[in-house]
Amino acid sequence: MGVLSLVFIIIVVIYIYKQVTEGNSFRDNSKRIQVGMSKSQVISIMGEPSFRKNHQNGSYELIYKRSEWKGFWRGGTKTRRMELVFSSDNILISIGKNQNCDMSGW
Repeated sequence: MGVLSLVFIIIVVIYIYKQVTEGNSFRDNSKRIQVGMSKSQVISIMGEPSFRKNHQNGSYELIYKRSEWKGFWRGGTKTRRMELVFSSDNILISIGKNQNCDMSGW
């Protein structure tokens, strides 16, 4: 086996490890989020959101999206999504996980 092949294998292993560990921390941290938390509490647990969507009534959503590698036999890459709706005074009022609040895979 050449040096280039060995370097490639090491890079792939590091990438997969990073995907697995980041995905698990995202899932574990999302379980700590509860209605009534402040925006700053949520960000201290989850980090900065992937997107922010403002609503006309002053409320807004923070949207977190992460992908994790599950392996070829477990369906490849799984994307997890969490939508958190905050009131205009920065209090969490609704939690949606995956599409349409589908809790499968959590």
